[in-house]
Amino acid sequence: YHPKYKVFLRTDELVSFYNIHTSDVLELKTRTQGVGGQSLYLHVMIPDENRTVLVVINSDASVSDLISKILLEVESRDDSKWNYYGVYLPSSDDRQGGWMDDYKMLHSYCLNSVDKVELRARFRMFIFDLQVYSTSQQYTRHFVNMYISDKITAGEVLRIITSTNCLDYPTSWYGIYLHDNERIQDNMRLCAALEDKGTSKQDSLVVHMIHQPLHVCLHGEDDTSHTFNVDFSMPLQQLHAIFCRYYGIRVPAACTLEHNEMTLDLTMCAIKNKISPGSSIAIKFKRIISPSPGSERSSMIMMGRGRAKKRNESTESSDMNSVRSYSDCSGSENNTPIMSPFSPRPTDSPKLNIIEQILAETATRGEVTSYESTNGVESNLNGSTDPDIGGLVIRDDPSSPTSPLPPTSPISPISPTFSLSPISSPRRFDPPENVILRKPLERVKRAQSKIYEEDDINIWDDDSKIADTLIKESNGQIKSGTFNRFVELLTDTRTYRINFVKVFLLTYQAFTTPKQLLRKLIQRYNVPRDPNMTMDEFVKYRTGIQNGAINCLKLWVTDGDDFENNPHLQKEFMQFIHTTVSHDNPQQYRILRQKLLVVRGMVQGPVSKKGDVKIPPLKLPPNLSPNATLFDHGPPEIARQLTMLDFALFAKIKPIELVNQAWVKPKYSHQAKNILHFAERMNTLTRWAATSILAQKDKGSRAKLITDFISIADELYKLNNFSSFIAIINALEGSAISRLHSSWNKVERKVCQRNDELYEIILPNSNFRNLRKEVSQANPPCIPYVDCSCQTLHSLLSVTHCG
Repeated sequence: YHPKYKVFLRTDELVSFYNIHTSDVLELKTRTQGVGGQSLYLHVMIPDENRTVLVVINSDASVSDLISKILLEVESRDDSKWNYYGVYLPSSDDRQGGWMDDYKMLHSYCLNSVDKVELRARFRMFIFDLQVYSTSQQYTRHFVNMYISDKITAGEVLRIITSTNCLDYPTSWYGIYLHDNERIQDNMRLCAALEDKGTSKQDSLVVHMIHQPLHVCLHGEDDTSHTFNVDFSMPLQQLHAIFCRYYGIRVPAACTLEHNEMTLDLTMCAIKNKISPGSSIAIKFKRIISPSPGSERSSMIMMGRGRAKKRNESTESSDMNSVRSYSDCSGSENNTPIMSPFSPRPTDSPKLNIIEQILAETATRGEVTSYESTNGVESNLNGSTDPDIGGLVIRDDPSSPTSPLPPTSPISPISPTFSLSPISSPRRFDPPENVILRKPLERVKRAQSKIYEEDDINIWDDDSKIADTLIKESNGQIKSGTFNRFVELLTDTRTYRINFVKVFLLTYQAFTTPKQLLRKLIQRYNVPRDPNMTMDEFVKYRTGIQNGAINCLKLWVTDGDDFENNPHLQKEFMQFIHTTVSHDNPQQYRILRQKLLVVRGMVQGPVSKKGDVKIPPLKLPPNLSPNATLFDHGPPEIARQLTMLDFALFAKIKPIELVNQAWVKPKYSHQAKNILHFAERMNTLTRWAATSILAQKDKGSRAKLITDFISIADELYKLNNFSSFIAIINALEGSAISRLHSSWNKVERKVCQRNDELYEIILPNSNFRNLRKEVSQANPPCIPYVDCSCQTLHSLLSVTHCG
């Protein structure tokens, strides 16, 4: 017997099980001495199952025996997670709460039958997201699962992780962080720290090197200095991208990093470059000569055996006019032109890549491709001049005598300069119509769709006038516009309108794809700096646009419909916020990440009360027989059950299903499956009502069922369930039922009058005027007649397309 613990030692247990020290005193006594041996009636609360069980156990039993008895009442007792659970005794007026040791007897805790205990998880499972760099700049990211007790500190967990994963740097260099980059101090108990911060139990923690301050500025501009907290084991090439994004530098390759007037090696980390925390580095611009516009295009024209005039590959002096200049911070002795890292990139138009790809494919397959040379004679790649042979025609630009293609411009036209034309004699087109696609038609359509997908200008390169790209109504409402202009409005915090964002996210798939929208928002997020802006002005301008882009992303992913079954979109979204937003705005990164995990089902989202609807009370007739049929339950209860079934289907309809008239197009029927399912539900209900009446063998039974269905329709009308209400009225007014004159004669006159009043509501006169009035005046909740709304959308879209 252990006097200190007040417990009898079990002979089948090891001494180490009881944590006995050499200084402890043990007693040899009869087991019945000091033990009451009375029965205890304990109320055990199981928080994981949100219920309380009553356990009867003897007081001389151990806590381990109590756990075994509790698990007999648990449904999933075979789950291995219960191995980490224990009994917790809540605090009371005469004792302090705490964990009950498994090896102690229940009588040692002086329990009585009114006490309550809890079965809690003594060890909590944590997921640690390990994101570290090795000394060879190799990035490692994997997840570590650990069961942690409520007494262990963050420092102790960190030592276990660093030792088991063999990290290259000392343990003191690492830390445990939340996903908003808030560090959990090493001396804090991990469980208590997370409870204070309200972190989800299903979420993970991040382990990476402790971020240290680093002062960065533009070379020669001390007023642009900013302090970054960075991972010093990260390669400078990645830090360089973060710095350039902060300063609005669109061409990171146009600048380098310097420390103590020494150019840093971007392939190495700050530690290898001997940069200490708190040091200062500068961003210095290189002298980069812009490549000659169009110089990389000449090889495209000479594919095959054509006779096109090849452009001289040497850089001409006239090409230097297109080089954008920017004053070097360190000065330039010979005034050598350099490219501005803030300016748009002089990239080739994406449509030229499509042309080049088509030319390569046709040359490989031996198909005929033609072009028009500078003398106006059209030829194909094998030298034929037959005008009846179709293919890809590349025409010269008369304004550019030195090249068969116009010079490259960073500002591409908004719409592609491609068109379909029949085969005809060779002729010239006015610029910019320099490329014309011809037969075969199927191949042309495929190429054109690819061009429309890829020939898209960067949103920061679009300098089109607002009047040309955004059309408004007289009342200020937006009528139409270009994709780039819409994305600008989405992210402009000065004119931010939540309704416009919601409408856009609802209808954007009519003209683009989720992947394209995400790409545009990422383009908008990476704000370039105007060289005429001061740094303070740019920071304010950039912050506003980035916050607008983040707000749009949050609203987009909160809806979740576009992300739910699109793993590729989820991957690109997570990659963007993990590599970009996490460095720029850790707090917003944590919110966006949490929302995406909710969509994936990995964590539980906040409970929304938006869809909570008060269910009508149960209405059953008195003295209902156990063998009662469906119609014995009475019209009110049948209407209530139908309404709950209808609402479950109606709530599944997503707004995107109402776009592009997908419900009437077999090709897009998969996009409106819930609308079609709901419509089929109405048709099934109509057939069921008519079949139930016709299945009766005599007139009296049919008349009684007609009366019941009229009463059910009346109850549905009172519940604002216009869907099932119309379905049943249509069944009663259908030819199969309305011609049962003998049965209708047996229906009470008052009931027939009510049926006529209900039928007046659903008359299609004046485009369902009466029904629309009833729906508009209904007090929610309401289940509308979906077909009526779909007809309205169909009419509006038809008028719009005709206009």
